[in-house]
Amino acid sequence: MILATRNAGKVREFNSLLHEVLGDIPLISLAECGLAVPEVEEDGDTFEANALKKALEVSLFTGMSVLADDSGLEVDALGGRPGVYSARYAGEQGDDHANNLKLVHEVSGVPVDQRQARYVAVLALCLAPDAEGQTLARRFGIQDAEPFEGTPPLGVAVRQRDRIVLLFRGTCEGVIITQPRGEGGFGYDPYFLIPQWDLTMAEVPLDQKNTISHRAQVVQKLLSFAPN
Repeated sequence: MILATRNAGKVREFNSLLHEVLGDIPLISLAECGLAVPEVEEDGDTFEANALKKALEVSLFTGMSVLADDSGLEVDALGGRPGVYSARYAGEQGDDHANNLKLVHEVSGVPVDQRQARYVAVLALCLAPDAEGQTLARRFGIQDAEPFEGTPPLGVAVRQRDRIVLLFRGTCEGVIITQPRGEGGFGYDPYFLIPQWDLTMAEVPLDQKNTISHRAQVVQKLLSFAPN
């Protein structure tokens, strides 16, 4: 089964998190699948649309089952921005410094008590119609899936392009501050405050972060879907 990334560290992390469900079916990266998988243009207007498109296109190209994700930051006072543009908010993909400068500029005029925000992570599971896909469907307790056009509801198995697809969403709530705190994490973490701990995501120890983060929450949703 493919994890739609070329990041080996992410593959190791997901293999560890999902071992109890995947068992003897390891996740491999796009770099390990033996095919020149083209980049998928993430042009959807929701995290769900992007994760689903990535999972489906990679599965159709490779013939394998695929797990894909999309994630980012939503700020209520900014109408949900940066949203699906989180990694390229200031224009260039992955420029954390520029993205944070733009975020701080846009929230600077917003009262502190109105800067509610959340990190969002969406996982799309796409099961191919081969023996491995059928095994995975049994492990997730999927017995049937009806055809569905568009982005399906969360946690509901549907059939698209002869694949079974499932979407899961996890969130981590916080507020945006305008002075960075902490040396850990990445992206918007130094500006994302967890109110109940009075710590930014960049100040939270990694083992603690892995219990509350949006990625931890979405993985738990996926694990909870599978029967014990």
